[in-house]
Amino acid sequence: MMAAVATMVMSLGELLGPTAGDLSGLEIHDLVADSRQVEPGAAFVALPGLRGHGLDFENDARARGAAVVIYEPSGAHPDVAAPSVA
Repeated sequence: MMAAVATMVMSLGELLGPTAGDLSGLEIHDLVADSRQVEPGAAFVALPGLRGHGLDFENDARARGAAVVIYEPSGAHPDVAAPSVA
């Protein structure tokens, strides 16, 4: 199991700069890559893995309170729910 990448409180704009777009003011309390570690206010970073993609766990991350899903678009998951930053 992967540990939390970082623990902090910052805006999505501080984290991603102009890439955050309309979500730049969204407050992020944690940054995690494991959907099982998502707590309310966290940003879930969906990364490709050996057996699948983190976006396969987007619904779980949102159910646990993810404020946003951050991922690199590849065309494999065109139906990612908002808010998300690709």
